[in-house]
Amino acid sequence: MAPKTQATSAGGRWSSIKHLDADASDSVDLEELKKCPVPKLPTKGEKRLNVLYKNLPEESLYLDFYYPPGVPKGDLPVVVFTHGGGWGAGSKEGAAQGSHKELFLKVLDEGFCVAAVNYRLVGMYENSYVPECVIDCKDAVRFLAKNAEDFGINPKKFYSIGNSAGGHLSMMLLLSPRDEQLGAPELADAEYEMVAGVSWYGWANQELEELFIKPNKENDQPLRNNHSRICRPGLTPAERKDIIHEMSPSSWLTKESPPLFMLHGTEDTTIIPKHAYWMKDLAQKRGADVEILIVDGAGHGWGN
Repeated sequence: MAPKTQATSAGGRWSSIKHLDADASDSVDLEELKKCPVPKLPTKGEKRLNVLYKNLPEESLYLDFYYPPGVPKGDLPVVVFTHGGGWGAGSKEGAAQGSHKELFLKVLDEGFCVAAVNYRLVGMYENSYVPECVIDCKDAVRFLAKNAEDFGINPKKFYSIGNSAGGHLSMMLLLSPRDEQLGAPELADAEYEMVAGVSWYGWANQELEELFIKPNKENDQPLRNNHSRICRPGLTPAERKDIIHEMSPSSWLTKESPPLFMLHGTEDTTIIPKHAYWMKDLAQKRGADVEILIVDGAGHGWGN
């Protein structure tokens, strides 16, 4: 019998592959997979798809790597894309879909490489929470840095970009030091530098309740919901507080931080634009370089 991916075992990735379930069996087998091309950026540059960057007992993690057309290897800068999906859905293939595709084609045309990263999704495994998402994304950068010569890239020229939960991960990549959130031991000594980063409507802080109160929805409790995705059960109140603080990009913002650009829409009720305003104010107090762009009338998911 051909192997299948079951809806119940695919977790958040099921939403991105269920259209392949031609016989409505709540599973996707190998024959169904063969009939659907994998989304990839239609660039004329070299592509290295499904590069294994870390092996875990529960999952092998891959990234897609795209080269700018006509640019020699050796000193290439890299833009790392962390997809959105509430940390519990989505995949690296999001880089090749929607308006992301147009964005990254322009990035490639400007001479940058693009690395689109898969990470463990919250809820897919028993011990998979937001800290694991951060660790995986940082390990992807560490992997590229340790293999910089093979990829023909400059490990001192990393940039980050992400949307929604991926915006949060982009900020964590940018702002938290490279020796924090360590994962695979063989990657721990990687040396790299983040130059700048972009967050599309990402969470800047996970601690302040005021940043999660939505207009006209005072009874909503998204802050509590985020904490359940950040913290595994059984932690003490002090441990929960420490992890939530660690998973807040704002905790790592200093005057030495690389520049951050945040985009948000005025009508976003999923992650309210107060996150961008608040981060800008915090940056001014700390002497950090944070710029924001608030788009009138835009909700959540624009730019996808």
